Amino acid sequence: CRPYQAIHLFWDEGQDMSPADYQIFLLLNCSTRFIVGDPDQAIYSFRGGAPWLIERLTKNPDFKVYPMTRTNRFGGTIVEAANRLIQRNVGRFEKSIVCDSSLNGLVGIERLPNIDEELQWIVSRKVEGSIALLVRTNYLVGEYSKRLELNGYAVARVETPTFPRGWKEIKIALAAMANPENDLLVSNYIANSLADDPERRGTAESYRREAALNRRSVNQHFDVFHHEMNLDHAICLLENQFRGMSAVDGLKRIVDRMRTEFHSPSIADLLALIATIEKESVQTTGGIVVSTMHAAKGREWTNVFVCGLSDQVIPGSRCADELDEERRLLYVGMTRARHKLFLSSHSFGRLNRFMQNDRELKPSRFILEAVS
Repeated sequence: CRPYQAIHLFWDEGQDMSPADYQIFLLLNCSTRFIVGDPDQAIYSFRGGAPWLIERLTKNPDFKVYPMTRTNRFGGTIVEAANRLIQRNVGRFEKSIVCDSSLNGLVGIERLPNIDEELQWIVSRKVEGSIALLVRTNYLVGEYSKRLELNGYAVARVETPTFPRGWKEIKIALAAMANPENDLLVSNYIANSLADDPERRGTAESYRREAALNRRSVNQHFDVFHHEMNLDHAICLLENQFRGMSAVDGLKRIVDRMRTEFHSPSIADLLALIATIEKESVQTTGGIVVSTMHAAKGREWTNVFVCGLSDQVIPGSRCADELDEERRLLYVGMTRARHKLFLSSHSFGRLNRFMQNDRELKPSRFILEAVS
């Protein structure tokens, strides 16, 4: 097949690239490359992100840098606090946010004896509009959510719809059909298809190992898909394999809808449409949002309370190399607020579910950095 060539290549959220992403980005065949990213919001080193890579690109003479520093998304006081905090990071790409908004914004700081009194202080604030409580860990999400609900406050919940029997298995099969040379996808498909056959079933890893020993792809070795699959072949195979499952009827309705919107739709088109339908089916109930700062990235609220800011939690016991990332994480949390931002901590509490007793907690050093 001919190598694919694009005219323009656009990459968003470039600050989260890994070294492998970086190499692929530079090797892809295209005329012009665009990359958008904020190095101050690089918070995914724990899953392979390397924030220094985008900073390397800013020094690459083949790239022209366009700093985008103006915002009207949040008030000036919030901008000033966020700038003060992130400027403590050494060696970062030098930039400061400039506020174009007429909003002044509000930054409040409070330290309470314990988590219950901290929550009482939070709910006593007279604020209007959307509200989010942002914390460092999933454990704290559970603690704040539980206490809010015990006190009669609604907590926003993400409700994922229940799909018909066989839906997950059909998606596994479609992914393998769309990518027959992907050993991981095809081996998962085989393992799933033979799960109810005690004589032939095995693990996806065992199928990949067997094919590798024979120096063949999983699809070639096990002769799974005999020819290049198109959408008609795929639907026919799935109807036979999952006969009687309600998921097949749902799939056929999606295919019928797709044929009215696409000219010669492919299996990849079907997978993309399924992903869109699933995303649109997820609903969030009303109430106060309680979230980790990681999960809040890309979102914003009128009022944001960044809670539980003890030094043992953020930055915690992390080494000096990770202090910059912890500082960036708080920066992300702070810049989720449009009108009002509150930073709070409590003096005694637990850090995780394994602790039997409350312990003394010091306020995070980052609070002082943001406000002084």
